[in-house]
Amino acid sequence: MFSTKTEQPTPSFIARKISAIVSNRPTSDGAGVTVLRSIGQSPRYFAPFALLDHFYLAKESLSKGIGFPPHPHRGISTLTYVLPDEGNGSFKHMDHKGNEGIIGPGDVQFMSAGKGIVHSEMPANDRAINGLQLWINLPKKYKMMEPEYQEYTSEQLPVVQTDDGIHAKVIMGTALGVEAKVKTKTPVHYIHYTMRPNSVLNHPLPPHWNTFLYSFDGSAEIGMGSGKKLAKSRQTVFFEMGNGAKEALELSNNDSNPVIDQNQGVSITAGNDGYNFVLISGEPLLGQDDDKVIQHGPTIMNYEHDIDEFFDDYWQGQNGFEGAKEFSENWKP
Repeated sequence: MFSTKTEQPTPSFIARKISAIVSNRPTSDGAGVTVLRSIGQSPRYFAPFALLDHFYLAKESLSKGIGFPPHPHRGISTLTYVLPDEGNGSFKHMDHKGNEGIIGPGDVQFMSAGKGIVHSEMPANDRAINGLQLWINLPKKYKMMEPEYQEYTSEQLPVVQTDDGIHAKVIMGTALGVEAKVKTKTPVHYIHYTMRPNSVLNHPLPPHWNTFLYSFDGSAEIGMGSGKKLAKSRQTVFFEMGNGAKEALELSNNDSNPVIDQNQGVSITAGNDGYNFVLISGEPLLGQDDDKVIQHGPTIMNYEHDIDEFFDDYWQGQNGFEGAKEFSENWKP
């Protein structure tokens, strides 16, 4: 697990520059599900993040059996967040180890697959489902850990609201002085922000963390001064690292706790229609072979032979995949 330290703020705040604004591209996944994908497609990898999908399962398509039938993971963590929209539907989750549960509106499920999980995520009722899934690379020392889950309902997740109309649901990390309940092996912040029209947010971050945001609704000017750029719905905004990132990266390789620099980070000014988005930031995994990233579908390892072992273990039902074949053969949505 990790903890964060903070530095004392100074009167000025330095906003990170934008490196790219990407409109998420539709792609097919699972059984007939169309998702809007940025990370995992463009860019292919944004350390430590391997995928960001905005999924929407329309009500009229649920009778066709769409969803995410049994599939394997190894070496990553996944964060599934069903948006807290009024009337939003739910997912039913099942895995080959006998775990199952419902992920409803506003709920999160954080699954560290470790050495192996075969699971399914299918509609739990007849309502359309709108949400996000994020894949996070695990450090090498945790890739073959026993799988574990952290699940929180919407009511259990900490929230905070400022006097000037900024609301934050703190899913990972910290925001506005509030700390999340979800604990991660890879240092990550994951905040769902909603901002009142024309409100201003300065979110401080460690300078060496890779950072992006994904827009749901509304618009905002991102950055400060002449560097401001407009972000609209269904776009992913990627940021450059902050001042002093190189030095902070060197410290992080020595297992030093990441430092949140209160004087720099991401600056956002909501548009006239307000702004609804998630802000996600994480520490790149470097050193001790963590910078070697070999991804094959739903697994991320450090070497090609690790991928070969993953397939051998999966097909032979061993080393974490005991009973996985039987689960998939007997599975019913």
